[in-house]
Amino acid sequence: MANYGPSDVLVLVGGYNLGIDLFEAPIQTSAVLEETQTFGDSWVEQTPVGLKSGTLTVRGFFDDTDNRSNEALVTGLTTQDRVVVATLEGNVQGQTAIAMKSTQQNVVREASRSELHKLSADFVSQGIVDQDALIVQTHVADAGAGVMSDGSLDNTAATTNGGRVYIQATALALGSYTNMQIKLQESSDNGSSDAWADVAGTTSTAITAVPASEVLTIAAGTTIERYTRAFLILNGSGSSESITALVALARD
Repeated sequence: MANYGPSDVLVLVGGYNLGIDLFEAPIQTSAVLEETQTFGDSWVEQTPVGLKSGTLTVRGFFDDTDNRSNEALVTGLTTQDRVVVATLEGNVQGQTAIAMKSTQQNVVREASRSELHKLSADFVSQGIVDQDALIVQTHVADAGAGVMSDGSLDNTAATTNGGRVYIQATALALGSYTNMQIKLQESSDNGSSDAWADVAGTTSTAITAVPASEVLTIAAGTTIERYTRAFLILNGSGSSESITALVALARD
């Protein structure tokens, strides 16, 4: 068992790296309960109704630089399906991330006569909250077509019911290329005798600018092999390209 601290936190929302401006980011998942006591009961009883939800609350410093906290949180109020990927265990391949589509509920800008300005916002889940998605590709700069820098991730076993791929791209230099795409590939034996193949439905929309984020659904009933890796596609021609992106996979 390991302990973690502030240097292990990464919070990506809608293609923005919010963590560089935050100092609080509690993530909560909860069950919806209904009071089920009846006449004559002297104590309240609560029964789960079978629904769950998730929330992310962020609080940090106000920064009006491009792609920083003010832009990220003010523009978010017009976007319903904001992709959230947050990890408390470090920007490390194979570590667990909490991931979801969300709606940003509010933004609060705080001014004080004796402190730096602050910002806060709340995000509410839209559908499933994946509490054990695994980082396939860490949030680092990558260049060149082909397998991305972290290589393959060993899940120790295949799974058989699909899942979701979360992609967050926070920095991009096209270098004259038309666009870039990221896809997930799989193999049962790390490419030894089972050649790497694309996982159906996991090629991202063309990335032409950042911030960019997306959730790709792998259909229920689909087998995902033991090993997976992120693969970068460069469309067009160019040079001196770079992309900083995180890829996480939640298996069902």
